[in-house]
Amino acid sequence: MLLLLLKSRYRASVLKTLKTAQERSVAFWALGMERETFFSGADTFRLKFKIDIPETSQEQSEPFRVTTFKAPDRALHEILPNYIPCGSAAPSVKRFDPRKAPCLQPLAAFTNAAHQCVVQNERLMHLHFVIAKDLTLMCVAWQHVVLDAPALKLIVAEWECLLAKDIHTHDPDSHRPEIEGPKDRPNLDILISTLQTNPPSSLPGWTAVTLWVGLKLKLLSKIYSLRYPRTFGTAYLPPKLVAGLVTRVRSNAGQGVVLSRNDIVASWFYKATCEIYQPRTATTLSRAVNLRDKHALISPSVSGNVLGLAVMPSVQSGALQHASLEDLALATRRSIEKFKNPDYVSKFLGFRMNYGNAGRIAIPEVRLSNQRCLITSFVNLRLSNPNLGKRVSVERPVQLTMAPVVIRVIDDARGGWSIHGHLPHAAWDALERNMEREMEDLDAKS
Repeated sequence: MLLLLLKSRYRASVLKTLKTAQERSVAFWALGMERETFFSGADTFRLKFKIDIPETSQEQSEPFRVTTFKAPDRALHEILPNYIPCGSAAPSVKRFDPRKAPCLQPLAAFTNAAHQCVVQNERLMHLHFVIAKDLTLMCVAWQHVVLDAPALKLIVAEWECLLAKDIHTHDPDSHRPEIEGPKDRPNLDILISTLQTNPPSSLPGWTAVTLWVGLKLKLLSKIYSLRYPRTFGTAYLPPKLVAGLVTRVRSNAGQGVVLSRNDIVASWFYKATCEIYQPRTATTLSRAVNLRDKHALISPSVSGNVLGLAVMPSVQSGALQHASLEDLALATRRSIEKFKNPDYVSKFLGFRMNYGNAGRIAIPEVRLSNQRCLITSFVNLRLSNPNLGKRVSVERPVQLTMAPVVIRVIDDARGGWSIHGHLPHAAWDALERNMEREMEDLDAKS
């Protein structure tokens, strides 16, 4: 779920333009889907189903479900608990449940599984506006099976084009290029048919979930939820903290070692939040990987959900706390490197598709009691700072998820990071302590 804050004086033009965009079926163009596209590969669902993104018609005027919440006499921070004002220089942690925030109630349907939405004939994408006294929040929400962050970028790019080029005017001399239609977009049909020819029945590092294993996982999950009660929340790492971590780790890693900001901050977050577990508790960092352009049949502009999952080798909590941040960042970087091999990408997707179509589930091959830290990052997608034209000012992005599994990460234009997830109370406390400690060290050195 991506949320953008727009300054109030631009609100009317944005809403009107987005309405026009809906009438022109901008989401359909952006996604580039055939009207009955099969998605049965990237995620493991027990039910096969079609996802239909309808074209604009008199009966259905937009492919999104669109809702609005108005609070004209209240500031946004008064109604959205995890909003951190733009330009904040201090780290902060805000605990709140997005499913209980009144201004986000129209999005509650997204707590259902995708197949439930299909059975109930609900839209799988949702555009929601929260109109406050000072800011307007534009929230784009979707079911994970429909698209991922790079696919959402296609929709945002269409909005950028439509808003920046002022589609309100009817200037006969205007020669705006036509937006490419859905049939001009690449799709996954050829890849899916190729993978279905001879899908692998096994993949190194992954194991099938049998009935007995599933029951044990459910029991262990219940035990850990009682031992470590969880809550949703958002942590904000200011630009100074992020820059300090990146500078320190790259300096310690030495010349010739390539580590991204994403590698470094994800590893720091993993280490900070897993310090709450007993020293012998196994932990693992997993990261979503964008597979576009990593296989000849997966174009950079393909729509849908094309994510892999990179799993770092399991580390006991005690050893994790003694490991250097640069070593952890290198380990998670190595876990992603295998996805640069097109053969591995093909095997990974074929394996996941094979299991999904058979109604089976596979998980990383680690101890069942392993504490998993799964991160999906929007970094480097430019979703943090869209360019919607001169009349529209994007204040800052906000990030949250209503799913209790995935930790979402997004960076803002100034270099700060927001991390949202469903973590143990103790993990939020640990995160707060570690952020304060890092800031104190940086202040002492400056």
